[in-house]
Amino acid sequence: MTMQDKDQQIVDSIKSGLNESVDNINARDLSAITQARHQALQADQTSPKNTKKNFSWMFFPGTYISVGAIATACLAVVVYSFMQVTPVATDGQSLVQVEQVQKELAQENQAQEIQRLVSTFEGLDLYEDPEINEELDFYEWLDAYESSS
Repeated sequence: MTMQDKDQQIVDSIKSGLNESVDNINARDLSAITQARHQALQADQTSPKNTKKNFSWMFFPGTYISVGAIATACLAVVVYSFMQVTPVATDGQSLVQVEQVQKELAQENQAQEIQRLVSTFEGLDLYEDPEINEELDFYEWLDAYESSS
């Protein structure tokens, strides 16, 4: 017998047991169950949520702001955040011009830094180190070999 057959046997025995218990319910219990069902249905029909004609999705509790108004406000915020506005500095000069001047100063500083670094390397003799000397010789040979080809 397979596992599915065993499972089906268990399900069938449970169903038969439940059906027998339903068939054997006395009149007093059946009446109590029916009354409870009718009370639950009546309470559901008279609840406040059903008397509002189901328009609760249009309003937030306690306010009269509709969902459409909130969606419109959110859309306005998104549109405003994507608007391109040219910023202006307090002295009337546009911030674009200020940024351009800052970029030019940064380029000048970078050029000065490169000149300072180059000037510190001018006093070094790279041929003193034998490993560097071998590498330089290799690159000179490679350059000569590529130019002759």
